[in-house]
Amino acid sequence: MSEIFTLFGDGGSRGNPGPAASGFVVYKAESESSDSTGKNPTGGLGSHKLDLNNLGQKIISASKFLGDTTNNQAEWQALTLGLKAIMEYCVDNKLDSKSIEIEVFMDSLLVVQQAKGVYKVKNLDLKSHLTTLRELQGSFKATSFYHIYREFNKVADSLVNECLDGQA
Repeated sequence: MSEIFTLFGDGGSRGNPGPAASGFVVYKAESESSDSTGKNPTGGLGSHKLDLNNLGQKIISASKFLGDTTNNQAEWQALTLGLKAIMEYCVDNKLDSKSIEIEVFMDSLLVVQQAKGVYKVKNLDLKSHLTTLRELQGSFKATSFYHIYREFNKVADSLVNECLDGQA
């Protein structure tokens, strides 16, 4: 029996590079069924349906100031920080991470396509994030990645902006 966690991640920098932050929010599905009839925010990149009104219980929400870095670094950090937080949640709540399926939603098409292996990661600074991602993926039953429009990623986006505003 597996549980479904939904991770929304976002990163941003003010300037590129510039002051940057990452934010993420994780929901735990109320049931094991991921079938929904909600609006499809994936921009035509798949048939996955996401019901934004029925994501389940919010279990984790966090942001982190990263100092000066690029937007891509901040996006990748959001992904890896979110997955690490799910691992910590599993440990703290005595859950077997191998029974967890994670659906990741991000508005960075580049990061989603790189995480899926569709695009190569050429930047040496970003390759370490891909290595970390692959290690983390091995800890879970499954991970899937979906690109969404920015308007559907408002919670993670607001965490990034609040964190950056707090540093100003």
